[in-house]
Amino acid sequence: MLTLADSDLRRKLDVGIFPNEHAGVLEDLRPMYGHSVRRAEPQPPLPQNDNCLSAALGIPHFDNGQFTDARFAHWMIHERKLTPLPEPQPGALVFYFEQERWQHAGTITSDGKVLSKWGSFMFFVHPWNEVPSSYGSTMEVYKHPGKDGALELFQQYVTACAALPGWAVSR
Repeated sequence: MLTLADSDLRRKLDVGIFPNEHAGVLEDLRPMYGHSVRRAEPQPPLPQNDNCLSAALGIPHFDNGQFTDARFAHWMIHERKLTPLPEPQPGALVFYFEQERWQHAGTITSDGKVLSKWGSFMFFVHPWNEVPSSYGSTMEVYKHPGKDGALELFQQYVTACAALPGWAVSR
């Protein structure tokens, strides 16, 4: 588990802005904070309404978020469907948490940064610790299951949904 320090930059990245303004706000913050968050070029070819989890796993955002959300993330962790890694490595899946509650997902790029979709905004490439403060205070790293593996996990999850325990439903 990696700990993310609270910072003024992380709080500023958390401001509610419209998707078309996000890149501009990042540029405005660059001289003040020297951050290295940048818009991913080219943008990955996923539908705009996919969330960070479906984007990181490379699978569609089923049922308008009904399943590819925090409940699915917690199910994968609770059921030990993901293999923890001791440190970030290219291709790994990363999950951000606030007090053990899943908040955000991304993947590690070949240069050790994170590629992630910020809400319904665009994709950004950023250091693991340069994310909005609402994405949590810790990060866990897992072996990426691959697109086919993620789809298989999703199918297992959907099958298990009728019998999910309370911890999964309340997240």
